[in-house]
Amino acid sequence: YILSVGAPGNDAGCSDCGAVYVYERVDSKWSDTSTYIAKLTTSDGEYGDGLGRAIALDADGCTLAAGAPWNDSICSDCGAVYLFKRPYEGWGTATQDVKLTASDATEAEDVFLGNRLAFSGDGTTLAAGVPHYGWSRGGVYLYTRPDEGWVTTIETAKLTVVDSEELDFLGLSVALSADGRTLVAGAPGGSPSGVGVAYLYERPDEGWMTATEDAKLTASDAWDNVLLGRSVALSADGITVAAGAPYNDAGGDKRGAAYIYTRPSAGWPGSAVFSAKLTASDGQDKDFLGRSVALSSDGSTLAVGAPYHNLAGDNRGAVYVYERPPAGWTTATQSAKLTASD
Repeated sequence: YILSVGAPGNDAGCSDCGAVYVYERVDSKWSDTSTYIAKLTTSDGEYGDGLGRAIALDADGCTLAAGAPWNDSICSDCGAVYLFKRPYEGWGTATQDVKLTASDATEAEDVFLGNRLAFSGDGTTLAAGVPHYGWSRGGVYLYTRPDEGWVTTIETAKLTVVDSEELDFLGLSVALSADGRTLVAGAPGGSPSGVGVAYLYERPDEGWMTATEDAKLTASDAWDNVLLGRSVALSADGITVAAGAPYNDAGGDKRGAAYIYTRPSAGWPGSAVFSAKLTASDGQDKDFLGRSVALSSDGSTLAVGAPYHNLAGDNRGAVYVYERPPAGWTTATQSAKLTASD
């Protein structure tokens, strides 16, 4: 019943310091006249921090993470992630409870911590993608909640890939399973010439640690500059992965597509190909379907954004919805198309 909205250009205390607004559903429905119940800012905000550039909530809406990728507290544009915890009496206007930073942040690396965020449903694990780190090789920082609760700290682990190259942009998209045991991160510039890759990581029994990927998810029908992994989503149980490829031609120039990957019963293999490729029956050139993706918690329903779809006007956009058949995901077109009345 909680919605959080980032406003990175908000002048809360200083120019472009940023803010996050929190809304709550009332009487079992949302109203178009709803106003925010809380405005979240930082106690140490500075010019151009951009708080709210990325935000993430845990499943019960009790903990909110907000990125400030241009924060200069460690070094210029090294970034930070701020955590806000809902008080017992409910959300209210406040400043942060906890601040997370990166131990190896240096100005030379273009860290921009807080550019991409994902929370596990149980609120124990936070992933922060840093796609521009290290000449845009990228990476993902993981933070885990101590038994006594979140405290100001540095990362628990940093995830990279074995075959990292410049301009991979690993971490441009990130997603976590509900229990925080599985993470998927997109590297849309990876696997030569921007074909794109999604990398999957599984938490060892002893907990997250700095490591490289457990599985590499690719598209066997892809070619240069498809940008697979520009967006990713993960089902709550970590069994189903969706990865957008907005530059996939799919019957026309950059119409876009989304790929589905399903974990075999024996576990994720070191390299996996897609179970299904999803496209639009009425796709148009330069729709960029797959620019964003979202999966339901059980992995049975997928929503895919096509922000430049022309519908009685240029670039009005659309969202395509796909539903998993009883026999499992298969290559198909949409079950429904969602547009805006205004």
